[in-house]
Amino acid sequence: MKKELKMPRTRFEAIIFTAITAWMMVYIMTLYNTVLATSSFTNSTFLIAIKSMWIEFVIIFLCAYFISSKVAKYFSFKVVQPTDR
Repeated sequence: MKKELKMPRTRFEAIIFTAITAWMMVYIMTLYNTVLATSSFTNSTFLIAIKSMWIEFVIIFLCAYFISSKVAKYFSFKVVQPTDR
């Protein structure tokens, strides 16, 4: 039997899910911008990106957790009910 994957149900799970998705998004975009700025893609580019992404990460995490999640739930539950399969 296949196990169903579910979205986060508790506040802790929602915070962890938001942190992971925000970190991945910010890191990849910072890496992309670093490559564009330096015109090179080397091993040190990964370290530069990880060092310079933290302010953006905090801003994106807070926006995603406190603003975007509530707006997304509002619009998605206009289309689908939580009890639907």
